[in-house]
This record gives sequence, structure tokens and C-alpha cells, in this order.
Amino acid sequence: RRQELMEGVLDMMNCAGNLLCLFQFNPDSRRKLLDVLEFIFIDIAAWAMPASRRKARPSYIANCENGDLEYLPEEYRETLFMLRAKHRANISPRPLLLWLRDLCDDLFDPDLACQSAGPEKVDKISVIRRFHQNTEREIRTLLAKFDFLLMFRESFVTDQFRWMLETVIFVYVVLYPWCVCNESNVVLGATTAGMACVFYGLNSLTEQLEDPLHHQTQSFDITRTFRNHFRELERDTNMREFATDWLKDYEKLGVKASQRLHNKLERFFVRAPRIQVYPHGKDAGYCEAV
Repeated sequence: RRQELMEGVLDMMNCAGNLLCLFQFNPDSRRKLLDVLEFIFIDIAAWAMPASRRKARPSYIANCENGDLEYLPEEYRETLFMLRAKHRANISPRPLLLWLRDLCDDLFDPDLACQSAGPEKVDKISVIRRFHQNTEREIRTLLAKFDFLLMFRESFVTDQFRWMLETVIFVYVVLYPWCVCNESNVVLGATTAGMACVFYGLNSLTEQLEDPLHHQTQSFDITRTFRNHFRELERDTNMREFATDWLKDYEKLGVKASQRLHNKLERFFVRAPRIQVYPHGKDAGYCEAV
């Protein structure tokens, strides 16, 4: 179940990256979609958390319910306010994924897409049709993986089954010394303690593997995973914009794109801090090297 959960989460993150790639010709729309997708994914992560763990961490739910609507594009705040999860009322955020179709249609500019693809090669109708096909495929995958994620909100085994198993282990460990009569008290005590640690340890490990969201310390933190993924997507966007500015400035000097120029850019990235982002190429200080 833990591997299946990881596979589902990775598929959802890949779908988010694919949707963003459809707007690579329009940086403004890509930024808006990135902010909205991050908000939706964090809301999904909060909803996917098991009910028992949500009750144990009220501060976490308070943070999720007080999300960052003010940091989203203003034209989408009302819709997100209505469609997001309502934890106290037990309302699912699934409509947010359905609304992504309308959002992508609103952000998509077929004229820019045709200009990026080359109007002499691809007609406008083909560009629109291909965009809708790609969008529909990614959203369908997101919906399927979201439904799969909800399975982990429920406990894999009942409390009665868990108590029965722990009771059987306890009875077996307690009765073990009475079944062995030829050992000293020290050996029997050490053996019994070792058996108790092994059996209860294996039982706890199995529960954590089967219910990867129910344990606060060893659980799979979907919220942090989604946040880190969108930070990486934002960083990748900034770095590519920086590389574009880098190339344009060199082209003004008569230097065309080449492997040597790319290697020079790689060396610059090695010298720069890895977590640093470059929202504006000329503000990053590389023009001195030009």
C-alpha cells in the first residue's frame, strides 16, 4: 500500500507538471496555473489525511482551513472559496479538479499557441483540439488518482482486529516461560523480553507499511511532498527563464547557441547556490561575465 500510495502521488505530480508544460508559451498563464495547482494539491493533501489523525492535530487542520487564498489570482478566489474542501462539514475538494478544465480553457490563448507552434505549419483548430485532448487526459488521471487516494483515509484494519492481534501476542509471550522448564530465570527473562520486542515491533512496522497515512512520525507526508514539488516546478521555471535571457544577451553579441555556451551556463549554475532562483536574468549579475 505504501508503494501504491507513492505511485499515485507521483502520477498526480507528473500531471501537474504536464499541465504547466501546455502553457510554456504564455508565462503569465503558467504562473497563475502554478499558484492555483499548488493550492488545490495542498487542499487535497489535507483532505486525504485520515480523520483520526486530523482530530489528533487540530493545529494542522486550522492551517489548512485558513489557506492562502489571498496569494491566489483575485479572479479565481471566489470559485476556490466555494469549491475547496470543508473539513468540518465533510465536503470533498473533488470539484476543484473538475473546475481545472474551465481554468485551463480560460488561461489558454490559441493565438499565442499558434504563434509558438508556427502558423504556417499548424492551423488554429488543430492547436485547440490538441490542447483539449492533452488537458482532458491529465485531468482524468488526476481524478482517478484522487479517488484512489481517498482509500487511504480509512484504516486498513479495524480496531477490534488490532486489539485481537496484540492480545494474541501478549498471551503467547506471557505463556512462553511456562512452556520452557530447563532454562534459568535470567535466560527466560531475556528471551521473553526479546520475543516481545520482536513481535510487537513487527506488528507496528506492518501497520505503518499498510497504513502509510495514519502514523504521525513514520507516515507519508503528502503535504510536504506537494509543497516541495511545486517549489521545484517554480525553480525550474525561473531557471529556464534565466537561461532564455542568457541566450538572448549572447545573441545580441553575435554568439549563437552552442554546446560551448551551454557548458558555460552550466559552470555558472555550479558557482551559484543551488536553491537560488533567478526571476530576472539581468538582475542575477551574470552580465558582468558577458
